Amino acid sequence: MNMEFNEKLDKIQKLENDWDGHGSPPFSKTTIETTRKFLNLLCQGFTVYSVAPTSDDSILVKLTTNNDKLIMLEIEENDIGIAVEINEKGEKYTYFDVQLK
Repeated sequence: MNMEFNEKLDKIQKLENDWDGHGSPPFSKTTIETTRKFLNLLCQGFTVYSVAPTSDDSILVKLTTNNDKLIMLEIEENDIGIAVEINEKGEKYTYFDVQLK
């Protein structure tokens, strides 16, 4: 995985309680490590261009495919939400929820 994204995940892991000013909790080590493992797998076939924290204890990852389709992943401790672009203009997405436990 890109060193920049490893560093970004390290910073996200250090966020403290109320990091967004709206009472959001710090991220669990499990969420960070699940994201790190998943990104390592994805980097073998996709380009990761954004990793960002969300206020609901998840991490949002944006990737592109070889044909420039956008895929967004919302990774939480026990599941991963996947939004996949389904048209050329980037206007419609289909959403999948994958339970990890």
